[in-house]
Amino acid sequence: MSFNLAKYPNKVFKANIDLISPVIDLDKRSVLVHASLTKESQEEDLSPGSHLEVSIINDSTSYTR
Repeated sequence: MSFNLAKYPNKVFKANIDLISPVIDLDKRSVLVHASLTKESQEEDLSPGSHLEVSIINDSTSYTR
């Protein structure tokens, strides 16, 4: 997956998805995703729990939130 942070607006970070929760929070319109940063994205100071703009793409469908 790729994502951006407000702290680094011109940088695209890359991560590998480890787990997507099967539970959807309908009130928050969110789902919990566990991901591991790729080596090149580990250089910046990122905090756990940061709000992210994320794009998840698989072979047949693209989702953006």
